[in-house]
Amino acid sequence: MGKPNLIQCISLPIPTVPCTMSITVTTNMPKVEVHENMKLAQAPSCQVPETALSGSAVELRCQDELSAPLAVYSWFKDNKLLSSAQLPGAGYSLDPKTGTLKFKSVSATDAGQYRCEASSGTGAPKSCAAQHLKIIE
Repeated sequence: MGKPNLIQCISLPIPTVPCTMSITVTTNMPKVEVHENMKLAQAPSCQVPETALSGSAVELRCQDELSAPLAVYSWFKDNKLLSSAQLPGAGYSLDPKTGTLKFKSVSATDAGQYRCEASSGTGAPKSCAAQHLKIIE
C-alpha cells in the first residue's frame, strides 16, 4: 500500500475575491488549476467632483475594497504628494485611514488633477486614474 495523499487547503484574508480551483490527483503528481474571477491588483475607486464653486466645502474619497490588510491612503495633486499632517493654512485635511480629502473652502488654487494611492504594505501601491477638479468662481 502506498502513502495516503495529502491535500492542504489554504485561504487568503480576502473573503470578497471569488475563485474556483480544481485538483486532479494522479499516481505521480497532483495537477492544480486556479481560475480567478477577478483581478487582485484592482485600482482603488476615487470620487473627485468635476466642478466645485469657489468657497464651497468639497470632499474627495478613495476606497480600496480588496485591500488586505487595510490600506493607507495618500492623495496627489498634479502628481505632487499632499501632506497628511494637519498643516496650518493648508486649506484641507486628509485622513489616511479612510481615504478622505476634505476642503473647508476651495479656491482657484485648489483646481488640478487629483489621484489617490492605496498602500497595504503588501505589494506595490495602487493608484486610481487622475481626475480633474475645476473651481468655478
